[in-house]
Amino acid sequence: MFGRLKEQPSPQSLVGATSTPATGDERKGPPEGLILILFAVLTLAASAFVLQRAEHKALHDPAQKAARGEVSGLSGLSFFRAENLRKVLAKVDGSPRPLITDIRVSAVRVDVTTVDSERTTKKQLSYDLDLHVRHEFAFNPTDESAVRASQIDAAAPERMVRTVTERTGLPASAVDYVAQSFTTSGEHSWFMSLDQGPARARQWVAAPDGSDLRHPGEPSIAQKQADAKRRRDLARQQRRFRRNLALRTACLRKATDALAAARCVQRFPL
Repeated sequence: MFGRLKEQPSPQSLVGATSTPATGDERKGPPEGLILILFAVLTLAASAFVLQRAEHKALHDPAQKAARGEVSGLSGLSFFRAENLRKVLAKVDGSPRPLITDIRVSAVRVDVTTVDSERTTKKQLSYDLDLHVRHEFAFNPTDESAVRASQIDAAAPERMVRTVTERTGLPASAVDYVAQSFTTSGEHSWFMSLDQGPARARQWVAAPDGSDLRHPGEPSIAQKQADAKRRRDLARQQRRFRRNLALRTACLRKATDALAAARCVQRFPL
């Protein structure tokens, strides 16, 4: 009367059809276990790379070497070496404050007080071995004298350290610091301080180029040369006096009148 309905599949057959794995051309993805292994390997490799970089930096970073006490005396990174100090002076010379009023150099740090050409700003900078400024202090500018950073002899500290080790027999690591000030007129001598050895041998001064190393209070080579010249001049004057005195005396003995005596005095002045 209504026609025969088409027979529907049973529920069990539908469930079986959906749960049956696909076959044919459908591709399978990589196993989940393999993905986890690859991820773990890559993570370990990245961690090893980071640790290696950190270890390399810890071993070779100048600042960390200084912190471990591996830089002293005339070791390769020391600021006492001319080539290393010259780098700091070059940075100052190329900065907005290229003038220096004083400088203090140790093996691991350089402290400089710098001013600009117009004397409007003044700062003290502390450079570490990586040539970065670690500390900076501002001061009120003054009219005190200063020199261009490029005028400072970068080889002077090394020359002083080598000389003092030869004279005292102490190691280069005994030198604590050297310093130079330009706030006064005259020769701008270097000052050196040691933290080892007998007290009488811990303070030294030297010429601006690091030569003529001596203890404070001792005359410099220039002073010795000037003293020697004064002594020579005095001896020459004394010889001249004695010679002219003898000649004048002899002349006066022969003079027969006042006019002749006056000529003797004029001819042989004392």
